[in-house]
Amino acid sequence: MMPTSSESRSSSAPPAIEGLLVFPRRSKTGGDRPVFKSSEEDIAKALFTILIPVVILETLFRSLSRGLWFDEILTVLVSSQPHVSGIWNLLTHGVDGHPMGMYLVERVMGKLGGNERIIFRLPSIAAFLCVMTCMFGFIRRRAGSLIALVSAGALLILNIYDPFAFEARSYGLMIAFITLALMCYERADSKVWGILFALCLAAACSMHFYAVLAFFPFGLAELTILYTERRFRLQVWSGFVVGALPYLAFWPILRAQRVLYGAHFWATPTVWNLAKSVGELTYMKTSFSFAIFAAALIFLLNVIYTGSFRARAKSIKGLGYSSTDIALTLGFFIMPIVTFAAARIGHGGVSGRYLTVTDLGISLALSLFLSRLERPAIVSIGVFVFCMFAFQEMTQWKDVFQPRVIKDLIAAPEQMSKDMDIPLVVSNGLVYLPVWHRASDELRARLVFLADPQEQLAASGSDTTTLLLMTLRNYAPVNVQSFSDFARVHRKFLIYSNGDTQDIWPRWLLKQGYSPRVVSMENPLKSIMEDGPDPPKAIVYLVDLDERK
Repeated sequence: MMPTSSESRSSSAPPAIEGLLVFPRRSKTGGDRPVFKSSEEDIAKALFTILIPVVILETLFRSLSRGLWFDEILTVLVSSQPHVSGIWNLLTHGVDGHPMGMYLVERVMGKLGGNERIIFRLPSIAAFLCVMTCMFGFIRRRAGSLIALVSAGALLILNIYDPFAFEARSYGLMIAFITLALMCYERADSKVWGILFALCLAAACSMHFYAVLAFFPFGLAELTILYTERRFRLQVWSGFVVGALPYLAFWPILRAQRVLYGAHFWATPTVWNLAKSVGELTYMKTSFSFAIFAAALIFLLNVIYTGSFRARAKSIKGLGYSSTDIALTLGFFIMPIVTFAAARIGHGGVSGRYLTVTDLGISLALSLFLSRLERPAIVSIGVFVFCMFAFQEMTQWKDVFQPRVIKDLIAAPEQMSKDMDIPLVVSNGLVYLPVWHRASDELRARLVFLADPQEQLAASGSDTTTLLLMTLRNYAPVNVQSFSDFARVHRKFLIYSNGDTQDIWPRWLLKQGYSPRVVSMENPLKSIMEDGPDPPKAIVYLVDLDERK
């Protein structure tokens, strides 16, 4: 017998629609059934549609206004190799530490030509738009478009947007594939969606090695299904195995990273670094952000412990949170703890960039919290979120409407070096590579980085930057030398310093009895370069090794 039209629609509905548990939004009539007015839905969807081109404009503007920084330049250097085998060679020798996936994507982008600030960042821009759209759709089916708009919009004030929506690194692409896996997961009872789920996990692991940690929320959700429904979904568990296969292919890259940089990695997994990393997610003070994180975690645990959600009627389609949704939310939200534990066990690192997947948990947890509020409160929180975004972007556009002449601080030492015909040493490796990347051939011939891993380790607690530049000199024409080799040939030179903890040479020379003389000092109004962090100083020293105290 042929099914009726209503039966056909029911059988084709996503699995998330049936058997959900819901946090009821209270209505004025006192009932538990969620009340969403059609006008509210239409307005929220329209606002989200308008938001997309705004985000595109903002990310393109941010990309154009920022030069490539140290890590992005590594992306460009590796992905621009003439052959794919060259990329593999650089990665297996430790020039950069991500799987091949990102570099293959950026290799395609590089062949398009054009402004490198845009071309190499387009994948991250597209990835962020994918994340926002997927999160809006995922949350809308559970809480309606208004809450989805606010919760997905909250991503705009998290680090998944700034800086990773316009940075030529793999973090945005990794999160995009994890978000796509989330969309596939809720339909994973279907074989096709189960296969797509596995492919998305594999793609995420091909972008960044930490992507495997994002298997945790899905595993927690599957254990919830196994416990509550007594169902073992082979296609999902098989998806975890398939998703981890890239690690077998890219193990030589990971091994090279551990051998070269594992001993004194820059992001050691300490409790303090974990707290700072949580703060980096929202750009708040460490203590304040950690307190908010703890309060939100207590809220989620209380929800689970008290079971303060009730079964909704099956007639209500697309609204409500299942126990699986709660498990996913908790799993993504506690990713800082999961990452910290994994880093301690595997001798990895903990940083805000490695915790970016937590932003998905923040968005889901926010939607869960908003689903318990009245509409005016939801609107108020939404206005606050978008005002924060507007303020954040206004600070970036300020220089457009009130342009200032920002002095190129490398111009003066470059001219001094040329006039005196002596080398220019850039003391900080994080500054050296961006300066070298955009320098003329004439300046590159005089530009030098002095490498001493032990001194950098003693000064900053990490030797990662120095070791990386020492490795890079075998594959790119960077001028990286030891102090002893350099000093045998050059007794007189300039040092360009910004006073950072990695800026070791002015301090070292003073300790050794030399007399570096300050010939130029500026306190920059902005950054030392357009593509660097705000420094405390911009100083040029003249050093004569034949003059000692």
